[in-house]
Amino acid sequence: MEKIAIISDIHGNLEALKAALEDIKNRGITRVFCLGDIIHKGVHSSECIRLIQENCEVVLQGNCDDYFTKQHNLDDIESETEKKRILWIKKILTEEERSYLQSLPLTYEFYLSGSLVRIFHATPSNPYDKVDMFADLNIKRNIFNPTDKTLSNEVADVAIYGHMHTQSVIKLYNKTLINTGSIGNALDYVRNDLKDGKVEETTRAEYLILEGEYGDKTYTKPFGFQLVRVPYDIDKELDNDIENPEKDAYTYELKKGKYRDMWKVYKSWEKEGIDSSKI
Repeated sequence: MEKIAIISDIHGNLEALKAALEDIKNRGITRVFCLGDIIHKGVHSSECIRLIQENCEVVLQGNCDDYFTKQHNLDDIESETEKKRILWIKKILTEEERSYLQSLPLTYEFYLSGSLVRIFHATPSNPYDKVDMFADLNIKRNIFNPTDKTLSNEVADVAIYGHMHTQSVIKLYNKTLINTGSIGNALDYVRNDLKDGKVEETTRAEYLILEGEYGDKTYTKPFGFQLVRVPYDIDKELDNDIENPEKDAYTYELKKGKYRDMWKVYKSWEKEGIDSSKI
């Protein structure tokens, strides 16, 4: 049987990526798939791109990989913060790196011990969709369905994605939905200062290990998965004088495991009837 490491959402965090890749190597895993969002937030986007190219057999495109490397008309963007983000990424990436990120596919799929496993950044439709723990069941069910971006027209048995930066496993309709979590920007959205546990439970580099018979379409061999969290040196990652227009927000997220724009999450929860004041 073979082990496959699936990583996602590096976000320019070099120390977290190196720690995760070292852990993967120490486990004897040679097949690594990446679900995207290699860049943005941290200052080491270029270094992370190179490590991903050197170590990953499959690399998919995340929303940040697409958004920050495509052409923008800055006159159409009202937010000054957003303009700074775009200009910063444009400044630190080479044209070759931008072209590479724009060329990445959106989905990949394979059989593992009988199960059709489909992987993508957010959904099989596009890398920007958000599917969190409070998403409607129909939305979760639809994530297994094929789209014009998938390699086959089959319904997946196991769907694996990133984007939400929080590890999770959900079993529904005889299918399994897994979120890998984030290598470089792990977060927990259900937070309350009076109820929270240790922040270290969130602020480690997160990834997924699958185990099974690769390429096997029969249900004759075991299928397994493991969610992994690897400690890394956050202070070392942050200890530099390299330009980062949002270093304070980035530091907050890495050390607190809290999303900088929680108001956006609360707004999306309202649509699902979730009262964030009661969390």
